[in-house]
Amino acid sequence: MDTVTTAPLAISIALQGGLGIIHKNMSPEAQAEEVRKVKRWQSGIVSDPVTLDADEPVLHAFEMRARTKVSGFPVLSKGKVVGMLTSRDLRTITDTSVKVKDVMTKKPITAGPKISLAKAKEILNTNRIEKLPLVDANGTLKGLVTMTDILKRESNPNASLDKNGQLLVGAAASTSADSLERIKLLVEAGVDLLVIDTAHGHHIGVRNMVKTVRKKYPKLTICAGNGVRTLADSLADSERVGEKLKLLGNERLFKIMKSIFAKPISLAELASEFGISMSNAYKILSKLVEERYIYKNEEDQKYVANKEHFLNVHLSLQLKYLIV
Repeated sequence: MDTVTTAPLAISIALQGGLGIIHKNMSPEAQAEEVRKVKRWQSGIVSDPVTLDADEPVLHAFEMRARTKVSGFPVLSKGKVVGMLTSRDLRTITDTSVKVKDVMTKKPITAGPKISLAKAKEILNTNRIEKLPLVDANGTLKGLVTMTDILKRESNPNASLDKNGQLLVGAAASTSADSLERIKLLVEAGVDLLVIDTAHGHHIGVRNMVKTVRKKYPKLTICAGNGVRTLADSLADSERVGEKLKLLGNERLFKIMKSIFAKPISLAELASEFGISMSNAYKILSKLVEERYIYKNEEDQKYVANKEHFLNVHLSLQLKYLIV
């Protein structure tokens, strides 16, 4: 559905081992922010932690905390880690014009960038701290491990995670001309799966969009559908198969069934009436037989509706398409 999944649901889905798709019925910037919320919710090692400069006023820390929901920041001076600023440091601040370096915790405990999470947890517990900056031999910040992230990971062993220990999340985009800018923002936000959201994957616009995105982002996982062969040729990684009937949206399905309800129909008659190829007509009829919506009369080779079964399955939609 087009307005269901935002960050809270995507997080819940990923924690259970699935992957939520952030819908596209919002601005590109808002959609990218929803992706970032999911990616920030849990990390093994935070590869791009939010930082502050030692000479900034403390006011910036309060603003950053409100905007990013991050409670502690590595503090840098000339690119080197010189301190940590945590909620504890900010708790008693009344003058927000003072500089970060005057209230931060100096000489923070750090570790090397290749440390394991188990060892990081040991250091955090031993020193009773919540955050562990990871620095190289030159004192340059390379990442951050937090106790919160470690506990989240331990509490959700079945979660779907990327190589950095962050939750997996997808996002939808359309084939419209402005979608490439949307996709650019989604990729920058760290999206793991891009869904070219369409009901008919055989359309040339879908194929062209898949080809364009594949060329621009060769490592991005792309899902599009329906239409397996066509989209595979266009270099899509996977095909959306959420509907019961490929090649059929609800509207076409009900129009075809309404026609079969009126009178039995042959393969050639279906192709002619609905302007589709014999090959696609055969695929549709075969799928309808498989779903027991119709059956084939072997005497005249025509297809007959199993009306009662079809309407039981699709009771909620029958009035919309006037199938009675």
